[in-house]
Amino acid sequence: MDAFPWLVVLSGLILIIDLAAGMAVGWWLHEASNVRQQAVNPRQALDALRDLHDLTCDVAGRVSRHVNSVGAISQELIALRANCVGTKDHAVVDAVSRIVQVNDELTQQLTEAKLELNRQSELIETQAAAAMADLTTGFPNRRGFDDELRRRLAQWQQQDTPISVLMVDLDNLQQLEQEHGKEAADEVLRGVANVLSETMRAMDLIGRYDDGQFAVALPGTQLSEAQSAAERLRTAVAAREFHIGDAPVHITVSQGVAQAQPGDNMGS
Repeated sequence: MDAFPWLVVLSGLILIIDLAAGMAVGWWLHEASNVRQQAVNPRQALDALRDLHDLTCDVAGRVSRHVNSVGAISQELIALRANCVGTKDHAVVDAVSRIVQVNDELTQQLTEAKLELNRQSELIETQAAAAMADLTTGFPNRRGFDDELRRRLAQWQQQDTPISVLMVDLDNLQQLEQEHGKEAADEVLRGVANVLSETMRAMDLIGRYDDGQFAVALPGTQLSEAQSAAERLRTAVAAREFHIGDAPVHITVSQGVAQAQPGDNMGS
């Protein structure tokens, strides 16, 4: 068996493996960047960057060792090619076996690293979702509401859909909290949130905008219709009996309504 054609093929294979290793590093940095951009606050960003730094350094080290191993085999093949006469087939077969082995090892290591990257990505996505929600009511918080309204506003305006926004303030919530404590105030907030969910349509976007304030975006709603919706909500809240311990409590709300005009955006 002539070893020379084997050496030519193996030289090409080594070049392909080197290119693949470089592409693996590029892919990893791209994936790591995607995860990093999802970090939602400075502390989480720092933790994510630290973990990704460790992972990326580990992957880079593994790829570097892989390249060094393939490079060493490449030097052996160059020597075999230079002294092709009398070369034994088993030397070429051994080189092929070692290339396959180091390539399989790198593939396994990158697979394990990919699983860890996916785990971190899922964790950050969970944190990101939590950062956009109000834990007391389950509604989007101000940031979540603004982000979703910004997305929907562009869509609704493209469809030439009228949009009205309703702001709902709970009267005397601060006084209630001072007299009965935060847990009692939170319970009232959850009760009002339930009334909002029952009164508003499924298509409406509801968010807790501030401590005692809710915001509602009503697509397909003219100003007069939004005012009617606000009155229905005011009546429903006033009629609902909330409880602090065994004591019944009635809550009132103050509201403001506005209709978005063509060309309005979140900064308007």
